[in-house]
Amino acid sequence: MLVGEITHISCVILANIIGRVLTTGFGQVCETHEVSKYLFRGRDMSSKKINIFTSVLSSENIPIPSTSYSSVTDSTIAPFSEKLMMYHIVSAGLISISNDGLALAESLRSDLSTTYIRFLTEALAYAKDGATIMFKNKWFEQSPQAVKHENLARV
Repeated sequence: MLVGEITHISCVILANIIGRVLTTGFGQVCETHEVSKYLFRGRDMSSKKINIFTSVLSSENIPIPSTSYSSVTDSTIAPFSEKLMMYHIVSAGLISISNDGLALAESLRSDLSTTYIRFLTEALAYAKDGATIMFKNKWFEQSPQAVKHENLARV
């Protein structure tokens, strides 16, 4: 296994450890069933990614990052609005898609490439579903745009 591949796999594992903690914690404090269900789906996706990539490193006798899960408390009081929690999870999902794409581009092993493609497909569908929830609840705001000065003219 190449050092670059090991680096990408380790980063995927670490990012998904964070993702699993966030989606678990956010999911347990949501008041909206649809949002909670979406977040727990993300938790399950992160767990699956962690397990698969951990087994890849283990099969090569390469040390794996620690996968502590103890940082999620039993609180049921939301520290943030569902809008903010969804924004963070959808944004993290888009970053994950970008990281997996980079890892795919730099991987020479066909088994890893296939795994990345499978997870990319799943992550794209997850991000789309998150955007749909955000649109439905009017939580998506328009990003800053370039100024079109001709539209400002009062003629």
